[in-house]
This record gives sequence, C-alpha cells and structure tokens, in this order.
Amino acid sequence: MSARRLTLAGAGALVLFLAIGLVPSNAALTASVRNSVNGTTVATDVAMNKTATQSSTFATPGGIAAHAVDGNVDGVYADNSVSHTNSEANAWWSVDLGSPASIQTIRVWNRSEGTNVARLTDFWVIVSTTPFTSPMAPATRITQPGVVWSFHDTGTAGFPSGYSPKVTGRYVMVQLNGTNFLHMAEVQVYTNGV
Repeated sequence: MSARRLTLAGAGALVLFLAIGLVPSNAALTASVRNSVNGTTVATDVAMNKTATQSSTFATPGGIAAHAVDGNVDGVYADNSVSHTNSEANAWWSVDLGSPASIQTIRVWNRSEGTNVARLTDFWVIVSTTPFTSPMAPATRITQPGVVWSFHDTGTAGFPSGYSPKVTGRYVMVQLNGTNFLHMAEVQVYTNGV
C-alpha cells in the first residue's frame, strides 16, 4: 500500500499525509498523521487500545466496548469492529486513557450501515478527571465532580464527528440522551490538534 500525498499550493503550506501500515488481519489498523517534511508525528490517538467499558453489550462478543478503541474506523457491525450496547435508557460507553492527558480533539465515528446510523443521535460527549459512576442521565452526569467538559450533540454522529474540548482529563464518555442502542466504530482522542 502506498501513501497518498495532498499538496497544498501557496507559500508556507504544510503538507500532510496519512501513513497507514499493512498489518496482519488479526491486528489493529493503526494510523497517525505525519508531517511529510520531517516525518515527525503530529497527532496520535491516545485512546487506542485503552480500557473501555459500556453500559451493556449487544451480542457478546460482537459489540464489546474495546471495538471502539481498536484503531479500526470500519463502521460495519459484521466486520467485528463496532461497539454496541443493548437498547436502553441513557446507554453509555467510556474509555480510561490511563493517565491525565491534554485532550485537544475527540472524534466519534458512527456505525455506517443504512438506518442504523440514526441511532447515534442526540448524545453527549463528556470528559472527566475522575471515573464515571453509573447509571445516571447525562444532564445529571455533567454536574458530577471531576467533569471538566461536556458537549450535547443534538444531531447524528458522522464519519467522524469532531469535538475540541481543549481540557485535561483522563476519562472520555459518549452517552445517549434517551433510549436506544449505542454503537460506534471508533472513538479517537488526540492530545494534538488534527
């Protein structure tokens, strides 16, 4: 596989390309954005392969929480890379980054199949310095000690939807505001802007 380069015209333009390595079929696909001038990494997903939990699991092992931090943004459930809860009130998913991080960008990648896309609508993205306790409605959760940032997205998640908290936190949560299945292909957390 070869990397594709996008060249931007103009003085001082920064040229970036996505470097994707070939990996065995049972390994996670990893990607990082690199500066093509000097090869340094300018953004790394600090949530990848970290401990993830969720309020319930639909069709174990198919919809396990870890699928949303496996480095694979494939949004097809049958491809075994989508986290998926049961249909329930205020379904949630969370990742522990392992230590506090300066979170600049969060990307939430939705499931990509047909009408299932609409399930990830009207949800919260929440960052905390302390572990989340559950269960509770998101309007209550965002008032809990340790919560340093929250955003209520009333639309439908995209491929991806991006958020810029610019706060220090250790725990990131995505929680539905209502009753439905919660499923995501990936949640990426960056300490550098992307």
